[in-house]
Amino acid sequence: MTKNRNGKIDLLKFIFALIIVLKHGAEYIPVSLGNNLSTAALGVEFFFIVSGYLMAASASRSADSPPSRVGLATQTFIRKKFLALMPEFAVATVMNFVIYMVFLTPKSLSKFLNVIYKFIMTLVPIGMTGIAQKSDFTVATWYISAMLLAMFVLYPLCVKHFDTFTRIIAPVVGLFLLGFFAFNYGSPRGPKTFVDIGGLTFFYKGFLRGVCEISLGAAVFPLCESFKKVRLGTKGRLLVSAAELASFVLPVLWMAVGRGTRFDIQATLCLVVLAFFAFSHQGLFAGRFDCAPCYRLGALSMVVYFAHPQIADVMENINNILVSRGLIPDSGVSHAVILWAIYIGLSASATAFVVIISNLLKKRKAR
Repeated sequence: MTKNRNGKIDLLKFIFALIIVLKHGAEYIPVSLGNNLSTAALGVEFFFIVSGYLMAASASRSADSPPSRVGLATQTFIRKKFLALMPEFAVATVMNFVIYMVFLTPKSLSKFLNVIYKFIMTLVPIGMTGIAQKSDFTVATWYISAMLLAMFVLYPLCVKHFDTFTRIIAPVVGLFLLGFFAFNYGSPRGPKTFVDIGGLTFFYKGFLRGVCEISLGAAVFPLCESFKKVRLGTKGRLLVSAAELASFVLPVLWMAVGRGTRFDIQATLCLVVLAFFAFSHQGLFAGRFDCAPCYRLGALSMVVYFAHPQIADVMENINNILVSRGLIPDSGVSHAVILWAIYIGLSASATAFVVIISNLLKKRKAR
């Protein structure tokens, strides 16, 4: 394992990014297979949990910062976190804007100006504050906004009170918020739902979702650091691998076939356990994943997430065009297969485009 990468985590991030792509395709492709993969939105939970773990890892290196410098340390951390998403996020946003204008051209000046406003506000991810209400241009923006805003609140606490935060505050906050979601909504899903407290609307549910799962990820960090020091025999490593596999398979099965919200909370907890085992590097085959292909897939995961939203949005238009011209059947299995092939192919092409343009911009900046 290289100093700053975990191949298994990278591979898992890529898998969950693909699951989210399939979920968004199932929303827009006009084909009913009895399940629109709505529960696949829980793939986002894994990204939040991993972000929380990495936030705690960063805070552990800054825990000795003078109290007067915690604010500066937080600003520096958030800035680096945001810049790490660039230029891929910006390139993907511009590409999605172009796709939108080609296929979903606004019919009036007011709608055109509204699209321009949404485009600009997407590049400034503050949507989860409620200031730019429902103004994000792609579905990826809410996640970035919720992650950064949650970290603005949690990171200084983590730096200033590292041990207390990771061992007490983070797990308690994470579990209580999961309970809040379970009692009031049945699920952490639905980021654009406003949270009402005492009849007053305070913030988006997506922000609380970020606080909840980033806290759970931070709580995993000290547990994982302790578990790494345990010397396990073959049987112990086999049990770890079995538990790790179960914590992956169970939520993925729910994402694939689940309906409603019955097991959303349990699936989220399974993802916390999965992150714990994956970061602990204690399974039988942990070292096999620490390789260049897994690292590259991990680096692609966010690009896959950024690049596909407008592809999903225009699939209905593409379907209507192809059906009206008699190029594909209007229903049936062949109709579904063709549309899914087009969607996956276009999403892959969009991802490749973002990677190529982003790399060119990075090379130009490095000169």
